[in-house]
Amino acid sequence: MRTIFSCVLCALLALACWTETASASDSNMLHATIKLLTQFNLTVKQTNTRFSTPTNGIEDCCSQSALKCFQSQLNTITSNNKELQHKLQKNLLKSSIVKGVDRCTVEEKARVQCASCNSYNKTDSQVFLKNLLLLLQKAYSRLN
Repeated sequence: MRTIFSCVLCALLALACWTETASASDSNMLHATIKLLTQFNLTVKQTNTRFSTPTNGIEDCCSQSALKCFQSQLNTITSNNKELQHKLQKNLLKSSIVKGVDRCTVEEKARVQCASCNSYNKTDSQVFLKNLLLLLQKAYSRLN
């Protein structure tokens, strides 16, 4: 009996440690992506190109959809640093980022109708990147 109790206790402790580590790694990935985005913003060249830009007021259950919208247009921004742009693009596809921006259950997601990417107002790259940053910061603050 004592051995079973010890095994169960060890399993619970391992699960608790794994959960804390997973949360910390998600938080670290979000933080790293926020830093990348901040650096990338400094390399962007202003052009007349307009981007469909999800706003700060999007519903929480539509955050993943908004992230996909940002990610799908990121490679069309004119930048002096294509390597940084590629790394940022890659990070936005990582599961820890995707999961980090969206904390809704499947049932909650089924009840909302998210706007399509094309339905958002078009803005310049600075507003586009600012709103992406706000989305990532919101996700980061929920994890910490």
